[in-house]
Amino acid sequence: MSDDVMMALLMFGALIVIDAAMVGVCIVGSQPDARRNGLVGIRLPATMASDEAWVAGHAAAKRYLWPLAIGSLAVGALLLLLLGVVPSVAGWVEFAWFIVSAVVFVAVMCVIASQAARQVTNDLSDE
Repeated sequence: MSDDVMMALLMFGALIVIDAAMVGVCIVGSQPDARRNGLVGIRLPATMASDEAWVAGHAAAKRYLWPLAIGSLAVGALLLLLLGVVPSVAGWVEFAWFIVSAVVFVAVMCVIASQAARQVTNDLSDE
């Protein structure tokens, strides 16, 4: 097995780990008894504002979790396929796309969580 293929498989494995971590964080963080913490979760100013904002943010992110995770993994699988078909694609271009896929996945989840948490905070302050 070539070094390029090994590198691609390693990056795809890392993408799976990142996606699995986000799945776990959203599922656990969206439980009704979940509490804010400084170690695990989508820790943004909006989600850290209250326990209600924490749960709302994670629950909102959880709704979009599977399509984003599957899309992220599909990008990774496509890159693996391209590597096998067009070896010149291997290397830094492939590495950059793996990184972009993971970053976009995490960023979208954070934006969704932040918007939902801000809405809850605004609703609580209006009461």
